[in-house]
Amino acid sequence: MDTAKRARAVLAEAERKLRDLAGQAAGAGQYDLTVRIATLAKALAAMAGDFDKVGQSGASTTDTTARARGHIVVEGLTKLSSAISSCADDQPRLAGNGRSRRTPQKGEYPKFVRRGDHLVKVAWSKRQRAEYQHKTPRRVAELLAAAIAKRAANGRLFTSEDIFPLKDPLDGSEIPSYQAYAALAWFRAAGLVRPHGRRGYTAKNPSHLSELLVSAWERLRESPV
Repeated sequence: MDTAKRARAVLAEAERKLRDLAGQAAGAGQYDLTVRIATLAKALAAMAGDFDKVGQSGASTTDTTARARGHIVVEGLTKLSSAISSCADDQPRLAGNGRSRRTPQKGEYPKFVRRGDHLVKVAWSKRQRAEYQHKTPRRVAELLAAAIAKRAANGRLFTSEDIFPLKDPLDGSEIPSYQAYAALAWFRAAGLVRPHGRRGYTAKNPSHLSELLVSAWERLRESPV
């Protein structure tokens, strides 16, 4: 096995392990961590694909091929660096200035409020010792309800992998993962879905989930901008 093939195998194995970790994080309700791990896994998959392109050009070890492989490595590392930077940029937005010395009570977070036509998830960062927020358009919650209704009929279990990534049928665009997971966390808090550990979730009433969503939305506390 030449160097390019070994590198591709290493990347593929790392990507598989990251996908497994992302699933575990999602099952544990660690949605912010899930997004960061999934972003890195996606970057590794893209890098592995680039090595496949090298393999298709033949096994020659000419200077031209060597330079091409070197270019692929550099480009792959650039992608991975960009993904890591993106993860850092997607760190939760702190909800206040400075850090709090208090320790939140068990069950105090996450909190959910509505701000105009947006769902706002307020959670606690142990590392920053402060609140942070994720804001999600109400439409994302509606798309999530529709996706769950299709998968959870007759009390069937479903997992986040069954419904994510969410896509907007209007233009085919992919909903950002952090928004989709924030909506799912609210569904759990509102009792619209019930978690069953690593097995997944069941929906309270799949055929009427959209109507239940409207009622749950109206019960949310309105928060000022």
